[in-house]
Amino acid sequence: GINAEYMGVAIGIALVSVNAGPTFTGTLERERESAFEWSGRMADEDEFVNHWESDEEKQKWYTGVKQFWEEQQPTIEPMVEEGGLRNGPLDIEGSNAFLSDVYNDTLKTTRKALDLGGGVGRVAKGVLLRFARNVDLVDQSSRLVFQARLSLGSNRRTARDDPNPGGKYEVARIQDYEPTLDTYDLVCLQWVAMYLSDVDLANVLLRYRKSMKAHGLYFIKDSIIPAAQADSKNKGSVLHEGKKIIRTEDTYERIFHKVGLKILKKEKQVFPPADKVESRPVAMWLLGWEDIVTIERIDGGEITLLGKDSENGQFFYSLQGLWKHELRKKDSWNQHNLEYWNKREANVNNPEIAGMDLEESDTFIGELVPTTERFKRKALDIGAGVGRVAQAVLLKYVYSVDLVDQGQHFLNEAKKRLGQRNQYGKYIHASAKDYQPTPDTYDIVCFQYTLLYLSDDDAVDVLKRSSKALKSNGFIYVKDNLPSNPDRFQVNRDSGFNIFRTIHHYQWLFRRAGLKVVKEQRQQKWLTNANPVIMFALKPRSS
Repeated sequence: GINAEYMGVAIGIALVSVNAGPTFTGTLERERESAFEWSGRMADEDEFVNHWESDEEKQKWYTGVKQFWEEQQPTIEPMVEEGGLRNGPLDIEGSNAFLSDVYNDTLKTTRKALDLGGGVGRVAKGVLLRFARNVDLVDQSSRLVFQARLSLGSNRRTARDDPNPGGKYEVARIQDYEPTLDTYDLVCLQWVAMYLSDVDLANVLLRYRKSMKAHGLYFIKDSIIPAAQADSKNKGSVLHEGKKIIRTEDTYERIFHKVGLKILKKEKQVFPPADKVESRPVAMWLLGWEDIVTIERIDGGEITLLGKDSENGQFFYSLQGLWKHELRKKDSWNQHNLEYWNKREANVNNPEIAGMDLEESDTFIGELVPTTERFKRKALDIGAGVGRVAQAVLLKYVYSVDLVDQGQHFLNEAKKRLGQRNQYGKYIHASAKDYQPTPDTYDIVCFQYTLLYLSDDDAVDVLKRSSKALKSNGFIYVKDNLPSNPDRFQVNRDSGFNIFRTIHHYQWLFRRAGLKVVKEQRQQKWLTNANPVIMFALKPRSS
């Protein structure tokens, strides 16, 4: 998107959040080490449901499961747990619909998936390769893995013809396989959890955490039973036909919660009977390790903050995870942007955009403040840059403007530009995040393309301080870019590291800061290929 200051997704999506599990702190690497230490403590049969009287019985069950699959033909029919071949297309269709609300298949070239218990590659081929560039597949049956190689195209003459270029096919128990670090955007277990004990499922989920990228997700799909059909002795599950564990929805979610996973999205799929045999319902979950932020809209509804990277299409399911991980190689989000802006020249690029931008800023503010009696008014411009907004807009309505910016070279240029027109104004070298304005001083506090460089918490703090700096009838003016997708925040790297927020997101921040919107308007005249721009006028809710 175009950042004007330096002129120089979902139908019926079921988004929920759950209480946080264990808290992992420190660097990403330390978090993962902590996860494995915690996994060791949790690998205690007493903390999970156990269907067997002894370890020998449990191992006999696993041996039976392996033997069962070795006896199956390496075809699609036995891969579809509910209804076999007849329901296979419905299953694929349901999974694709479930994932397409989150993942855009046009951006799949940046993603990699892992299919655990992938069998003959049915899900990898029909679902995962729609959303990922390639898929690594792990299964304990060499016969099934061999068929997966054939199915996914590794027998093609050229790499260009291979639908799974670079995909690996590994023969191993998923409980034992050692995945590569920081590799996968999506890890899939479809009709696999039913072949794991509760404690082993928990440990598998923890085991593969290290293989996931910072914003990676689990896709889990499995058959479930109503609570009334569960074995009360085994607290929400039943050992079915001696070779699989069918759990209730709540039982699965207790396991997810216990290992620290959060539910981003869940949905049920019901299949028609096959050969007069009723099919069990199937549950699908998208799960992540980071806290999920759900905000309240003005109309009382709720919306989950989801986003994407405008450069590489990376999906962000957690805003908190974004702040924590995205710049982990830098000292901080703010330091990264400071370094960027200190390298920029103190000038104004793209004058055709600047003119349109300033003209509508002027009109918006002019409808709130008359040009008469300007000598009584004072403004504060935070993130003022070279003073273009102060020069072209604010000094029409106030007699002096205090300019705040973390770039000293920008302030020097602003002082030259404004000269005697702003002889009573101050030029303050400070970051928006740290600056402490004087209370009860300003008629207008301006943030034009500034809040997009601040994290949510910092933006709220800055707005709270600015609210206190207002005179009794003063207001805060905010102008910022909106994302291309009106339902998801947008992360950008083309002018520092910044975030374009949705309208609901901004309104949520304003409410957190104790502010109300008294005027709101979109930029009308703008470039057709540029991100939309919106303006807000804010006052304290108590006023």
